[in-house]
Amino acid sequence: MKYISLIVVLCTQLILSQEKMTHEVYFETDKFEVLSTERSRLLLFLSKIEVLDIEKISIYGFTDDRGSDDYNLKLSLDRANAIKTIFSNNEFDESIITNVDGKGEVLLRLVKEDDIHKIRGLNRKVEIVVSPYDPPRTKKTKEAL
Repeated sequence: MKYISLIVVLCTQLILSQEKMTHEVYFETDKFEVLSTERSRLLLFLSKIEVLDIEKISIYGFTDDRGSDDYNLKLSLDRANAIKTIFSNNEFDESIITNVDGKGEVLLRLVKEDDIHKIRGLNRKVEIVVSPYDPPRTKKTKEAL
């Protein structure tokens, strides 16, 4: 049974580790507190990536076009740090979080949408980029030690 479990875990890692994984967390205007629905989505994402052999995680915060450049840079960094805190509180090793950065506002014309409120909502986010080792590193088992 142990060997079957090990094989399943290794196959899952091989399948999932082929490419970067991304996740986005959305925020309300002028806020960096994570909404409960977004927290639930993020925790589901964390449960998917916890089995991976992760090389690095990058966290990028963004804002909409409201507010000054300085304000938006600070808000976007606060958003990124809020997500980093959730990673830390869920026992992810902080040493693999190699980049936590606030990018400020995103260009609003990147999305083909006429409703400015929808566009702004899509820009109030944090983007998480998870880069697994490719190929995954081999893990030493207790029997090998």
